[in-house]
Amino acid sequence: MSPLPLPGGWAMMAGMCDAFSPYVVFHCNASVPLGVGHAMRCLTLADALAARGWRTAFAVNAEALTLVADLTRHDQVQVPPPEPADFLVVDNYSLDAAFEAPAREWARHILVIDDLADRPHDCDLLLDQTLGRQAADYGALVPQSCTLLTGTGYALLRPRFAQLRDTALARRRDACRKVMISLGGTDPGGAGRMVLDGVAQSGLALQVIMVVGRGTPGIDGLRAAMGALGIDGEVREGVGDMAAVMAECDLAIGTGGTTSWERCCLGLPSLVLVTADNQTYVARMLEQWGAARVLANVGHVAQALRDLVGDHAARQRMAQSAAVACDGLGAQRVAEAMEARLLRLRRAGWDDSDDLLAWRNDPQTRATARNTGLVPVENHLAWLTAVLADPNRLLLVGEQAGEKVGTIRFDRQDEDSWEVSITVAPSARGRGMGNRLLAAGIAIQPKLLDGGVLLATVGTGNMPSRRIFETNGFTLVDEAEGWRHYIRR
Repeated sequence: MSPLPLPGGWAMMAGMCDAFSPYVVFHCNASVPLGVGHAMRCLTLADALAARGWRTAFAVNAEALTLVADLTRHDQVQVPPPEPADFLVVDNYSLDAAFEAPAREWARHILVIDDLADRPHDCDLLLDQTLGRQAADYGALVPQSCTLLTGTGYALLRPRFAQLRDTALARRRDACRKVMISLGGTDPGGAGRMVLDGVAQSGLALQVIMVVGRGTPGIDGLRAAMGALGIDGEVREGVGDMAAVMAECDLAIGTGGTTSWERCCLGLPSLVLVTADNQTYVARMLEQWGAARVLANVGHVAQALRDLVGDHAARQRMAQSAAVACDGLGAQRVAEAMEARLLRLRRAGWDDSDDLLAWRNDPQTRATARNTGLVPVENHLAWLTAVLADPNRLLLVGEQAGEKVGTIRFDRQDEDSWEVSITVAPSARGRGMGNRLLAAGIAIQPKLLDGGVLLATVGTGNMPSRRIFETNGFTLVDEAEGWRHYIRR
């Protein structure tokens, strides 16, 4: 059976690694001047992939291993690595297509993490987790076959943030008593002391937690300044559970870096300082969204604190806007998009007839189907004959490492919409295959079906399928007679 005639890099072939152990190499750096944001977001994605059975390795500078000790949980390699990788993840502002194109000699797929949209890339997936970022921003910068993962729905946050989200949001109803200061993993601009001055000048009775990374210059000086200024607080170095710190605070003073999405996930109202040029766009979008207030400079800290601490309604509005911006599940969505690249989709054929009937008549499949009865062989053959001959119906079989794992089907409803449904082979259950099949189908749908709206119908009690569609961007439009109807535009 020949694969779908997908353009270029859209062919989704399983890698040479075992299907349950794809191999990914991350290439990023960290330093005191650069900060640790690139390494931290790569670490978050690496942890998510490792939890899903991937083999992970980092190609980083020596200083990164000192500043972000948790990188050592993963293998360390040079570029190119000793063996071909299923994926290379590149997160480095100084690299572009000139580095990525030659890397295809040893990397089957390439994911670029960027937030500048200022240079060309040769990649299969591009992730820009910036609030308000649009795929069109990269239209001329990536290959036509590249899948763009844009916006805070893909923000790379550790699982702890999603776990503490409800607890943190409930706290936003309280008065403002505790403030977190976090100006990047290494406080590269040295603004920490000036922010402490602003807190003291505000005259407010606040408890302060200042968070700095390991190896931040001047930590002892920050602790001494906090005491000399009479501030009730502490400086915490190398915090392992940032989510817990944010969850216990009522307000943050931070930068426009990667921690912006962590604060949003927990609905933490923020005063934002821009400490690097690449943070300007993020800060502006946070303010436009209503999730933060941007300070022109550190000299405005005292007045901004007095204004926001004294305005409970404004803090609540800010918390609500921030929470809507990011739900903390982005790392899983990115992992699923990567796994979709390792899945092979092809058109169903008569050779699949017996498998398709067995899957359809499986008791667990029938329990969630619209028609829960057994399908006779003759009815199945008539159905398959009609599907294979109908240009308005597309039935795809997913294969991984030579194993048939399920199907995804598109049925045209009208000129601009298709109903999508998935079936997971009983032997492939419990491996997240429903997510992979749907993500793979969504990825190629614009190419095969000229885009359009996707529709789905799921039984109200079918929680696994509901999660699959909701995780992949389907929005509930109505619910009636035991069925939930979704749309994805």
